[in-house]
Amino acid sequence: MLILLYYNNEYTQYTLPEFKNHYYYLVILSFTGMQLIEYFLWKSINSHNEKMNKIFSIIGWILIRIIQPLLILVLLPMKYDYLRNGIFITYIVALIGLSVYKYLYSPIHFITTVSKTKHLHWDWIYLDKYEQLFGLLYLLCLATSLITVPYITISAFLLLAICYFYLNNSLEWTSMWCFTANSAMLYYLIQILYVLPYNEYRKIC
Repeated sequence: MLILLYYNNEYTQYTLPEFKNHYYYLVILSFTGMQLIEYFLWKSINSHNEKMNKIFSIIGWILIRIIQPLLILVLLPMKYDYLRNGIFITYIVALIGLSVYKYLYSPIHFITTVSKTKHLHWDWIYLDKYEQLFGLLYLLCLATSLITVPYITISAFLLLAICYFYLNNSLEWTSMWCFTANSAMLYYLIQILYVLPYNEYRKIC
């Protein structure tokens, strides 16, 4: 899908403005990449491979906690430098502080299991009172994408909210956010296959 979007933006008249910033491809790739990680997590669970489970749980933590929010901040236009730099520094300091606290007092269990409802349960995203505060900062990083892709961001937050309230008594809702990546891809597919050609046709007529 990303290859199609790249080809579409570079070699056709149906361009999508947000993809003029090539970092946006990396943001999308980070979300779809999480689905690949979940594939290997399922594989490790089915094969009872604890080492593979731990490795891909750690990779998932790095992707969600570090790579995704920082990539999204990079998307901000130059005129928002102060906002980006302020959130970036605050996020890194909070992440280091939380990581040190977790290491000393509440070690992270890098293991992924299957819940009673047959969804993945990320034990490494357990939200204690300190991580809940950090989670708000994480959401602030994601919210900055409202500046560049408002419709996609609003849709993503709505889907996350639905997943959260549907599965709010367990952590399995965290692995449901992959639907947001799929919904974004569906949105862009509709744009380049139907909406943009239709708008061009109307201008011609």
